Amino acid sequence: MGVKFRAEKDDLIKLISPAAAGASNKTTLPALEGILFTLQGDELTLCGYDLERGIQVKGEVIGENDGEVILNAQKINGIIKALPDGEVLFVCDDKNSVTVRCGMSEYVMHGSSAEMFPNLPEFSGDVSFEIKGSVIKRIVSGTYFATSQTDKRLILQGQRFKISNGTVSACALDNFRIAMWDEDNAVETDAEEIEFIIPGKSLLEFSRLISDNDDEIYVETTMKHIIFKVNNIVFFSRLTEGPYLSFERQIRNESLINVNVSKKELIESIERVSLFVDEKNKTPIQCTFTGNILNIFCFNQFGRVNDSVMINKSGPDLEIWFNYRYILEALRACTEDEVVLELNSDMHAMQIRNSKESDKRFFHLILPMKIKRD
Repeated sequence: MGVKFRAEKDDLIKLISPAAAGASNKTTLPALEGILFTLQGDELTLCGYDLERGIQVKGEVIGENDGEVILNAQKINGIIKALPDGEVLFVCDDKNSVTVRCGMSEYVMHGSSAEMFPNLPEFSGDVSFEIKGSVIKRIVSGTYFATSQTDKRLILQGQRFKISNGTVSACALDNFRIAMWDEDNAVETDAEEIEFIIPGKSLLEFSRLISDNDDEIYVETTMKHIIFKVNNIVFFSRLTEGPYLSFERQIRNESLINVNVSKKELIESIERVSLFVDEKNKTPIQCTFTGNILNIFCFNQFGRVNDSVMINKSGPDLEIWFNYRYILEALRACTEDEVVLELNSDMHAMQIRNSKESDKRFFHLILPMKIKRD
């Protein structure tokens, strides 16, 4: 006899759903599409792992027979959610055939031997620190959108973290923009300085598993992996190797043009103009800073649109073009009602930031689009 246990449906869902998020849905290897069920006494451990990242979850059940089996993650997750409320009986025989019974419903699934599951990395690291779940949520919302989704360079698909004296600094970039989030007094660690690059998709996946609260998350790093531990969940991911791109010299401390503007009003203005943007040809929006007015304009085969927003500007007037999506994503990541735009010329990047005095500092840099002049 293989694995056998009983558990309430709702308790099983809380274990299976997170573990299923760690399984792969793009592989020809059945084991990577599955969840490894391991029962020891009354402790049930579930693990999904796609060789790049994985999720391990532990919970209490009524155990009747220890053992291990692999089940397809999507199928078993769907089955448990579809069952009627009540106690679920889970029975696996010696041939890895699993019967799941609840009320008058019964499913029989063909599982795989636990020996087919890949070896897991060590869950203890060389360096450790603690960080709140709410901080990770803010970092993801403030930087993830700037990671490259198409570039084959793994560095551009990752996010660099630097931790020093309790301050965490996160950065994401692609070929057109840089997004940074700095937060003071956010990390507790005995290490003098920590630096690593984590794949952006791994960080996003972990942020979806945790609550936006002040629960402490224990983090450990090794040469090749990062391990997050919170409550009954262990999330682990391979780190991205290699030096991060040097970007610091692109950031200006002083600018010729400084603009203060309402975040809400600027977002609404750009959204109105974006209705006429030709997505196929990536029509740019023209931003003209004149006096205390920012005029936003777009013209193409659909017609033209013109919109304006009041600003508080110092410095000369300027006309410059941007991809509207980049500006909107940056503005939506800002946490304050008013943002600062910093510019020099139509050939230089625009910098967007909130208050430099804030202990939660958002910074974004966007390259302008080049326009052929007649």
